[in-house]
Amino acid sequence: SLIAQFHRAGIRTVMITGDQPLSARAVAEQLNLSRGQPLEIMDAKELAGLDNDTLIRKAGTVILGISIVLWAMMTFPQLDTQPVSNENAAGMHTPVAETMDPGAAALRHSIAGRMGMAMENVTRYAGFDWQTNIALLGGFAAKEVVVSTLGTAYSLGEVDPEDSTSLAQRLKTADGWGPVTAFSLILFTIFYSPCFVAVVCIVKESGSWKWGVFSMAFNTLLALSLSIVFYQTATWITS
Repeated sequence: SLIAQFHRAGIRTVMITGDQPLSARAVAEQLNLSRGQPLEIMDAKELAGLDNDTLIRKAGTVILGISIVLWAMMTFPQLDTQPVSNENAAGMHTPVAETMDPGAAALRHSIAGRMGMAMENVTRYAGFDWQTNIALLGGFAAKEVVVSTLGTAYSLGEVDPEDSTSLAQRLKTADGWGPVTAFSLILFTIFYSPCFVAVVCIVKESGSWKWGVFSMAFNTLLALSLSIVFYQTATWITS
């Protein structure tokens, strides 16, 4: 039956349209009763009646929560600023405090910084450094926060409070950044893993967490492959 086909396709919600939505609804409800397969039915008027403010509040709550988590990951553990003897300094894993400003050193020492540096072994072939990787990690939760996280990652350090330099201006002077890197990032962001909310919807609609994992893994590998091919090709052409 039609309802059975919906369920095999993983569809649990159907919007009824047409000149006589009530008749169509009655038919669909009868199919539900006869087949014993629950299907949520919604006509166009009910769909239009959804409160946009409610949807915005829910999205805003998710993004706020994600921003708090990202802030914590970019802040802790804090870098020890105590003086270190020459003997201890020689044994430090990454004496970054001597080579970069305190803000950037603290970010690199944080959880997010360490994750970004670990990812850089692969993402550098697509033109992404560890700071860009931090922004992409935030995009797994909500792609809306990629740009804001990128701005935070590149604005930490000894920045003059009176300075109103935009993110675009900062990236123009950042090492390794240019039109090729920017387009590679755009390409990756378009194709890589859906955001967390979208993955939850995929799992809910498909009835299996495997499809959610597949969508994250497949899309991310596809995006990384496209970005690497583009970046390496464009770099070779322009070199």
